[in-house]
Order: sequence, then structure tokens, then C-alpha cells
Amino acid sequence: MSRDHFTAYLHVSPNVKQGELNSREIRLALRHGRHHPRRQDNERIETFLENLELYDHTLIVASGKPFTQGEDARVEFLLRPA
Repeated sequence: MSRDHFTAYLHVSPNVKQGELNSREIRLALRHGRHHPRRQDNERIETFLENLELYDHTLIVASGKPFTQGEDARVEFLLRPA
């Protein structure tokens, strides 16, 4: 988890070689960490596992958006009184 808590990383130890992990094990570990991978995440995980060295053994598994100043709520009546 990043310091600002907006990004979650999956880091696989450099001692783990390509082919020693499978995507099912990764998905279970992510669920244990309260991240529920979406269907499109499965492809990313597969690509990550096939190219550990290219990813430097680290994959971003979740990211959020920083808070922004919003507008005050308002009520707008769209019906005319009878």
C-alpha cells in the first residue's frame, strides 16, 4: 500500500521464478488482502506472471483517485405546483 493509501501493489519476491506461481494463487492472496480482482485483472495477472522481470516483480493491483473539492448539494424541483 502506498503512503497515501491510493495505490495497492503486489510484489513477488525476486527469489520466485517465472512459472512458480499461478494466477489462482495470486487472486486468492489479493482476496485475502480485501481486493477482489475483476475479470480484466486476470489477464493483467497472467501477463505479469509471464513477464516478472519486465515488471520488476511488482504490479499495481488497485489505485484510487485523490479527493477533490466538490459542490454543495442542492434540490431542484422540476414539477410545477397544481
